[in-house]
Amino acid sequence: MQFKKNEYNIKEKERERRLTLDKELKKPDKDNIELLKTIEGINPKYAKHVLAGNKLLMEFVKHMGGGIELLEQPVCRRCENPISWDMPDSKGNQRGYCFKCNIHTINPITTREYLLTEVSNLPKEHIEMLLKQAENKNKGDVLDV
Repeated sequence: MQFKKNEYNIKEKERERRLTLDKELKKPDKDNIELLKTIEGINPKYAKHVLAGNKLLMEFVKHMGGGIELLEQPVCRRCENPISWDMPDSKGNQRGYCFKCNIHTINPITTREYLLTEVSNLPKEHIEMLLKQAENKNKGDVLDV
């Protein structure tokens, strides 16, 4: 009888641990969500394109458990969406893989670099707002423009 009670306690603790972990993993990543809102405020068309383009990656971006920093993701050479990092090619070049286009991008630029080049024709205050958002996201890292 004691064995069944201990087994029940172990199973109950395991269930509670899984529920707690699941709750933690599903927490929204406020920094990435704020960054998406900033991009939407600056360029709504691109923000819509990003959100619709790679839904799987965006789900990882939006949740703490995803562990993805949006600004550090590579950009697809074809569709210009943030994509996933992939293993280096046989020559050691960095690669990204786009699940939408099903292609590899060799030595891709990051989303940060892409946004900085794409927003160069925007008013200076919008660029400064985006840079401030990016610096907050990366906890004070200096961005070279």
